[in-house]
Amino acid sequence: PSVGDPVADHVEGWRRAMHESGRSTEGRLFQAPYNRYDAYQVALGLLAGPDRPPAIFCATDDQAIGVLRAARELRIDVPGELAVAGFDDVKEAGLTDPPLTTVYSDRPAMARAAVDLVLDDSLRVSGSRRERLKQFPSALVVRRSCGCGEPSASA
Repeated sequence: PSVGDPVADHVEGWRRAMHESGRSTEGRLFQAPYNRYDAYQVALGLLAGPDRPPAIFCATDDQAIGVLRAARELRIDVPGELAVAGFDDVKEAGLTDPPLTTVYSDRPAMARAAVDLVLDDSLRVSGSRRERLKQFPSALVVRRSCGCGEPSASA
C-alpha cells in the first residue's frame, strides 16, 4: 500500500512479525481491493493454485470474508487446511462460518478523534504544536477461523 493508505500500518506490522519470526515476506504479499467480492476473486486464484498458503491474514475483515467464501467454494477446510484472519472486527466477523479471527480497532473512538481534529481551530494556526497524529489500541479477537478455537464465554 502507498503512504497514507489506511492499511499501511497493518502491512508494516505483518512485515515486522514475519521478520521477527525469521520468515521471508518475499512473494507473500498479494494485492486485493478492500471489498469482499474482489478479494473473493483474488482468493479463488490464490487458493486454487499449486502454492496455496497455509494461512492468510487480510488487511480488512471484508477481504477475509471474501477469502472464507472462496475457501468454502473450493472445499478447503478452514481452519483445518487454511487459517484466515482479518482486521477491524466488523459485526459480521462473528457470524461467518467459521467465525473470523480478527484484530479489533476502536473505530468509534477514531471517528470521534477525527471530528475533534476537524473542529479544533488551533490546528488552523500556522506553527501550532497540537498533536495531529493519534494512535489507538487494538486487540486480537480469537475465533475459530485461525484454528486456535474460541475462548470460553467467561474469558
